[in-house]
Amino acid sequence: MSLPKPILNYMKGRYSNYTTVKHPATTTALACARKVNCGATQMAKTIVVEVDNQNSMFVLPAGDRIHMATLKDVIGAKSIHMLTEDELSKAFPDCETGAQPPFGELYKMPVYISPHFGSLENIFFEGGTHTEALKVSFDEYLNNEHPKLADFSVPNAEYKDYRVDYY
Repeated sequence: MSLPKPILNYMKGRYSNYTTVKHPATTTALACARKVNCGATQMAKTIVVEVDNQNSMFVLPAGDRIHMATLKDVIGAKSIHMLTEDELSKAFPDCETGAQPPFGELYKMPVYISPHFGSLENIFFEGGTHTEALKVSFDEYLNNEHPKLADFSVPNAEYKDYRVDYY
């Protein structure tokens, strides 16, 4: 499957330099990172959460998990709800479920990004399908998407300990 037309047009209109990376089908961002030969910190996953009745994108490294109580505190939300697969399909009709790219403007959603990416040269993320990833300059991504920095994610290896410390 090729990139969905709205995503391809968005890329062509906003990004001066990007690469499409075809790979065998994957169902997780970590598996995609392995297939495109990048680290878990360089592969971004996009989680969509309804925050106070508005869908919002949360972009975090493939090897991290969202800590929902922290997310709620950090962004000052009254209510949060992670979208179901059916809700994702409706919000991203041009994408395979779970392969939505972190393009807030295209999908009319605010974008929050974890500081756990560090200072990368490039970032990878799903391009709307489970068989194609996009590689873009991290600086160009930040300049085009203007995500808000929010510390809402925890590396998988630290998640259990973080939960104990948080509560």
